[in-house]
Amino acid sequence: MLHSSGSVIYGSKDPLFGEEEHRQIMVNDQLQITVIPDADHAMEASGTCKSLDIISRIAKLYSDALKRKA
Repeated sequence: MLHSSGSVIYGSKDPLFGEEEHRQIMVNDQLQITVIPDADHAMEASGTCKSLDIISRIAKLYSDALKRKA
């Protein structure tokens, strides 16, 4: 990931991807990094509505990325 280009999306409450991992990938200016507040590793949050909002936000990120490539 350190020498790749693309997008990295992770949740702020992901126990597998914390501040140290964030610092490590920040050196790569070819990555678009998006931190989803309150999301865990499965991109879920407490409550169905909050989790659906997260899914919607991620879908928009993917849609925007695909439009840029077209």
